[in-house]
Amino acid sequence: MRNRDKYKEHELGTIALKYTTRAEMRKGNESALKAIRRNGWEYLLSHMGKAKTAKVTYEEMCTEALKYEFRTEFQRYSNREYQAAVRDGILQDVCSHMDYKQTSWDKRTIAIEAGKFSSRRAFELGNPKAYNAAIRNRLLDELFHGAGYINTHWTKDMIMVEAAKYLTPIDFKTRSPKAYHAARTANLLQDVTAHMTRTRSVIFDDMQYKPGVYLLYCKGSLVYIGKSIDMRNRVLTHTKEGLKEFDKIVGLCIPLLSDMDVVEVYLITSNLPKYNKDNNNIKPTTLALDYSACVSERFEYVSNSDGVFVSVS
Repeated sequence: MRNRDKYKEHELGTIALKYTTRAEMRKGNESALKAIRRNGWEYLLSHMGKAKTAKVTYEEMCTEALKYEFRTEFQRYSNREYQAAVRDGILQDVCSHMDYKQTSWDKRTIAIEAGKFSSRRAFELGNPKAYNAAIRNRLLDELFHGAGYINTHWTKDMIMVEAAKYLTPIDFKTRSPKAYHAARTANLLQDVTAHMTRTRSVIFDDMQYKPGVYLLYCKGSLVYIGKSIDMRNRVLTHTKEGLKEFDKIVGLCIPLLSDMDVVEVYLITSNLPKYNKDNNNIKPTTLALDYSACVSERFEYVSNSDGVFVSVS
């Protein structure tokens, strides 16, 4: 299992701005580049141009391939060398040390693979293809006898009641993972999510890729202040997590990162929102700061009667 990333989103954004091409960033800070790709934050690299890349040598392909146990990892984290091996027709050669991933799973091969893991969770992370095959063939309970994190006490009625609380499958999976996996194991997922919408939300699109400071309000009171180099992505995370109660969002687009930091600190020390951490250690300020010159755009959204945010800016 891989360690959790040591980088935060805004830190990766600051690091990425130091480079003009992906090749430069690979040489200067490869771990940060991989963290960006691993978390799906490719927009942090949108300012970079495409540099002309030299032909990947056989030695470079082999050196990079030796870092991984599976081809899927090789393709995901070192796609340049992976694609070069595919183009040259030598992928089988450079991946000869890797475990071959079964494409057609039967009960015997699933059982052999599952025997390598001590729990369902470890099985899911270690070999997701075999794990999904075990779910399709309803073998998980037989293979693990109730071990792991999946709740085997969920009945169909309980799953239906739990699923009815959510509007999208991703909300169901994120906020009630045990019920979601129980539904998946019992082949009920399609039935219990039939009422849900599967279209991706386009809310907050005018804040996409916009850096700045955002403010969350609840019943007229400012409850949280944050910053991000992509305010839309960060605000969507808050709405999906459901950890903070708010009914109004204000986004202040601030192109300069240095100005963004100053405005965030000033607003927090001026208002001391309840959801911001370490408020007890922050001294409130009475100084007045006119930050309007730093703000290039302002966005505002309020929650309607259905709990959906609509733009009022």
